[in-house]
Amino acid sequence: MFSVFADYTFSSTRLKGFGINWGARYTGFTYADNVESFKTLPYILFDLGAHYDFGQSISALRGLKAQLAVSNLANTYYVSECQTDYCYLGQGRRVYGNLTYNW
Repeated sequence: MFSVFADYTFSSTRLKGFGINWGARYTGFTYADNVESFKTLPYILFDLGAHYDFGQSISALRGLKAQLAVSNLANTYYVSECQTDYCYLGQGRRVYGNLTYNW
């Protein structure tokens, strides 16, 4: 299992406070039962996001930040875990956002 993530925030005057991020997560095969007779398939998932710091352009809004993120961008179908007689499917594409204020 490994993952890599990167985040970049623009510093130019037009895009000051705006940033993007991306990531990839890899999970190799796992055995599905105690006698190791069945393996789940390996999978890789991609994530993407954007964020904006309002305080960078309007000083009165210092501490206010908005974020939008998409996990499993390609909506990859994968088996995340198996027990002896049943398996669990991994989570599909998920889009979520938040608005935070730090003081």
